[in-house]
Amino acid sequence: MRARTWAHVAVYSAILTLGIAATASADNGPLPGRNKVGSADIINGEVHKADIAGSAVTGAKVRANTLTGSDVRESSLDLSGQCKDGVVNGYAYVTPTSSTPESYTSSSTWIRRTQNCADQPVKVKRLGVGDYYVRFYGSTSYTAQVTPTSSVNVVSVNWRGGGQFEVAMRDINGMAVEHPFTITSY
Repeated sequence: MRARTWAHVAVYSAILTLGIAATASADNGPLPGRNKVGSADIINGEVHKADIAGSAVTGAKVRANTLTGSDVRESSLDLSGQCKDGVVNGYAYVTPTSSTPESYTSSSTWIRRTQNCADQPVKVKRLGVGDYYVRFYGSTSYTAQVTPTSSVNVVSVNWRGGGQFEVAMRDINGMAVEHPFTITSY
């Protein structure tokens, strides 16, 4: 075996230096920074699959209103905030008449445009002229507000337990009347 000479060392050093320089450069010159690749460093069409580390993209890194249905795993969503204390848990537009049944009904003849956070029915029954029960099945609400559709009506609402509210409607003279109203439970 021949002894290594300074010429050999110089040639091998030059080859090694050129190899490192060629490896560390891209078409637009050397990569900026250490261990970083930016968009300008990637040739269009050269990345063929997503390659992002787990948990690398968080809510703070996503621009508002840019995700669509296919971007979101629906089972990961928490929609329970829509039915918490302090928010509207249900509502109904009630259109009673003298023929409103004395047993609970959800017929659109007497109760319309309903919503119940418990995902159960909202029903109404007539106790007598101007007196009704409205029930939000499965609801834990014990507070409600009633708004009559006529300005000459006086309305009272009382919680009766189990998502049930008694509504009494009177005219300005205290006489029981049948008029539509909206009830909102909290």
